[in-house]
Amino acid sequence: ERSGGRGLVAAADAAEPALLRIARLYWSATFCLQPTGDSVSRKAVVDSLLLGCIPVLFHPAMRAQWPWHWGEWVANATVLLPHSSILDGSMDPIAHLAAIPAGRVAAMRAVIAQRAFSMQYSVGGDAPGGGAPRGSVQHAAPSRAEHLVEDAFDVALRRAWVLARDRKRQEEGRAMQRGGEATDAAVEQFERDADAARGFCAPTTGGPGNCSRDVSGSWRLGGRSKVVSLDTCSRRCEACARCHYFSLSHVHHECSWYTRCNRSQLQLSLGGWSYKTRTIDRASV
Repeated sequence: ERSGGRGLVAAADAAEPALLRIARLYWSATFCLQPTGDSVSRKAVVDSLLLGCIPVLFHPAMRAQWPWHWGEWVANATVLLPHSSILDGSMDPIAHLAAIPAGRVAAMRAVIAQRAFSMQYSVGGDAPGGGAPRGSVQHAAPSRAEHLVEDAFDVALRRAWVLARDRKRQEEGRAMQRGGEATDAAVEQFERDADAARGFCAPTTGGPGNCSRDVSGSWRLGGRSKVVSLDTCSRRCEACARCHYFSLSHVHHECSWYTRCNRSQLQLSLGGWSYKTRTIDRASV
């Protein structure tokens, strides 16, 4: 049992309407597990925040969503568990969550109470059926002055204005436009490549990994990695001593490398259809 009357897990009353039952579960639980589906986006992550439940995420890309709205505090309000460790049975997620110190749990819930409202698009006064004026909707931080807390629309509007006036960002946008032809060529090569198989080897931890000791890692496309295509991903893999296979996706903007991979059983779930996988011939490297 956690402080505030919340348990680690909650039981549902089947007689309640479904929406109310789900909301009550979120409200009464300390942690809300949020596995990915066909993509890493999941509305229930926002629902759990607004109901004061700590989201438990299973893919690093889930934290990379909504950078304007929770980028500054997401690491202090969520728990990230390695999906691969749970699948192979090396981690019990419930036991791991139960072992988190009460002080850490309280700190995460405090961040959620202060910041969760920035994920909510509040109802305007002219909404059908009559809505409350902006800023008067009850939210997760009732002790703060309502008008000082930005909702999701306020955050988006402010960040869009800053982006529009930022000359550096504008130049970056122009640079991206200039690189459009290179990106188009990389995507065309990706679709035509006959040596690459559809799907990816396995989920990774999301970081580049250590080429001297790790068995997998992931490089983000573009930027410092200079990985934009199957060929550039292949060259990066060749330079990594433990990389024997790689999977690239322009949808997920990543090139993942592996020491081992069963190419006859590539994964197509979790957006795996957008990946293609190649084998590196170490004898010729």
